[in-house]
Amino acid sequence: MIKPEHLNNSSSLRYAFYSYVTLGFADIIHHLHAALALGQTKAIHAAIIGFILVPVSIYSFIKYSGDRRKTLYFWLFIVISISAITVPGIYHGGWVHFAKVFAYLRVDSPHTEIGTLFPAKGYHSWFYEITGILEFSMAVICLYFVVRVFSQGVSGK
Repeated sequence: MIKPEHLNNSSSLRYAFYSYVTLGFADIIHHLHAALALGQTKAIHAAIIGFILVPVSIYSFIKYSGDRRKTLYFWLFIVISISAITVPGIYHGGWVHFAKVFAYLRVDSPHTEIGTLFPAKGYHSWFYEITGILEFSMAVICLYFVVRVFSQGVSGK
């Protein structure tokens, strides 16, 4: 069982926090941009959820950092981080954006039309795809550090 008290000076926990916050803000910016600039009104719900969860996780991390005995705040941060890694990070950023861009950038296909995905004058599309890929990248980094947090918490090192 993981023991949060083993994480008193854990750099992995700090890096998990930094990467989660970057993931959270990338997700908020990505979905606000989609809703406001691209007319995808259904994307606003993800931005609203981000506006709620990012401050809650920042607060819980700060409370846990101030008093390591407050393990509820540790677990709240971990649960929010794992949900952010899974849904906006791996699923949305990884599958919807990273895989799509990777598929379009196959240069060995005679039917590759990069202009469809990245129109020359469509900087909104560029920004949309890049922030989506940033979500995936930050989710992978955050996942790495959350796994390290768990391994340190279990081993006590």
